[in-house]
Amino acid sequence: MLHLSITEIILGLHDLLDKRGAALAKVSSGAAYRKLLTTVLAELEALPPAVRGLPRADLLKALDLSHDLYVRVMNLLRQLMAIWPDPTPAMTTAAEVLGQHFVGSSDGQLPYAKEAQLAAARAPKLDAYRAVLDAVPTPDGRTVTALVERYLKTGQDLGDTLSARADDRAARADASRAGALRGRAIGLVSDLRTAIQRDREADPTLPATLEADLLGYLDELERLAASRAASPSASEAPATGTAPSPVDDPTAPA
Repeated sequence: MLHLSITEIILGLHDLLDKRGAALAKVSSGAAYRKLLTTVLAELEALPPAVRGLPRADLLKALDLSHDLYVRVMNLLRQLMAIWPDPTPAMTTAAEVLGQHFVGSSDGQLPYAKEAQLAAARAPKLDAYRAVLDAVPTPDGRTVTALVERYLKTGQDLGDTLSARADDRAARADASRAGALRGRAIGLVSDLRTAIQRDREADPTLPATLEADLLGYLDELERLAASRAASPSASEAPATGTAPSPVDDPTAPA
């Protein structure tokens, strides 16, 4: 469970305690573990959202999806105008301006912080090229200028959200408590796993699948979290007190 965020641990403990009670009752010390895990689960859920690493993650993902969509549309539009059989001068100029000043072919694969940085650097250029971009309409009845404006706004929102998240982290007075609770939860689950194995050694009539029946969901969450952490496409890091995960790293590719 070393890769699980606090949020994932909460999810896994709810599955264990709410859905697997019958299997837990087969463990000799199951009642004691239920009490201990219920207590630590309640304490984890009582942590402020910022400590759990939640408040900005979903917003960042949504903003990144919008940003990457605008990047893709601008690149497709630029390429379309560049290969148009009989382009107007306005189309040719707009395609050049887009490619030189507002979008690159790899812009949709960059870290959040880099996307925000590029948008901030490009924003001052818009007024200089507004007339050029206004000369080319888009299928929604607006112009290329509006498309670029939406892209720049999304990049600015990414930067603002990253900054706000940094403020969240700086203010986390409960960070050490979050880490301690996370470690306690992981330790209890590890102890429970050992207890299951010992019970099976002492009583061969217990189901061979007892460990998987109880901890299979937590193990699956851990497998997925470890896979994300090892992936070059990871985009977010965990809350303070959690192991590295792709949910919260502004230096990771979006």
